[in-house]
Amino acid sequence: MQIRALQTLTAIRDIGSFREVAERLHMTLSAVSMQMKTLEAELGVPLFDRTFRPPKLTPQGVLVADHAADMVRHHAEVLALCSGEAPLTGIYRIGFVGTASVRLLPAFLARAGRQAPEAQFRIETGLSETLARRVRQGDLDAAVVTQVDADADMRFAPLRTEELVFALPISFADWTIEACAQALAFIQFTPNTGIGRLVARFLRDAGVQPRDLLVLDGVEPVMECVVSGLGFTALPKPDVLRYGRSTVAVRPMADPAPTRTLGLISRPDSLGQPAFADLARLLY
Repeated sequence: MQIRALQTLTAIRDIGSFREVAERLHMTLSAVSMQMKTLEAELGVPLFDRTFRPPKLTPQGVLVADHAADMVRHHAEVLALCSGEAPLTGIYRIGFVGTASVRLLPAFLARAGRQAPEAQFRIETGLSETLARRVRQGDLDAAVVTQVDADADMRFAPLRTEELVFALPISFADWTIEACAQALAFIQFTPNTGIGRLVARFLRDAGVQPRDLLVLDGVEPVMECVVSGLGFTALPKPDVLRYGRSTVAVRPMADPAPTRTLGLISRPDSLGQPAFADLARLLY
C-alpha cells in the first residue's frame, strides 16, 4: 500500500470527482482510476460503487478514506520532523534564571501560545548553576541561564547581551567608585551565580576592594538595599532600571562595558536541533 494511493483516495473523498483529483494532482484520469483499483485489490474490498458517474465511495470506502486521511497527515508530520520543519509538540520542561524570567518569560509564553499551540511548558526558575545542573541531570529539557564559561557538553544559543552597571544611592551619584567602596558596603548578588561570578571577576581585575561585603540571593532585595542607601551594587542594567526607580544612580562600570550573555542551553541528546532552534526563536 503506497502513501501516494492513500493521498489520492483522501483527495477523492474531499473533492468527489476522479477527474478533478487528476487535475489537482497532475495525474491522468486513467492513472487515478488504476491507483484506486490497485488499492481495492490490495485491501480486498470495493471502495467505490462504479454504477454511479462519477464513482461514489461505498460505506466501507468512506471509512477507509477517513483512516487514510489520518495516515497521510501522520506521514507528513514524520517527514516534517525529520526535515526539521515540525512545529513544537509535546511537553517541555524549561528553566529560567530568576533575573531573566521577569523580562523573558511572559513574552515567551505569549509567542508560544501563537506559534506552538500544540506544545506545553513546565516552567521553573532558579540560579544559573542550579538550572545548568538540572539540565545535565535530565531533570530539565533546556534552561535560560547566564553564560560565564564555555561548557563543551552543552548546546548553547545566545539570546541577548546585557550591560553590567554600578547602581549607587542617589546621594552618592557624584562619588567615584573607589570612594563608594570605602564608604559603603558592596551588596553582591550571590557570588556563585553567573552574574555574581562575572561581577566578582570584574572587581578583582579592576582592583576594587569594598570595605564591607553583603551577599544576597535576590536581585530585588539587592536593589532595595541600594534604594535605602545601605550600599552599592553591580547588576545587569535592565534589572537596575526595573527596580531602582528614581532613587538610584546608574554608573558605567568600564569602557567597554562588561556584559552578561543570556542563552538557552540543553544537552545535545535531550532535544533535537529543530526543537532547540524553535525554542530559541520563541525566546529572541
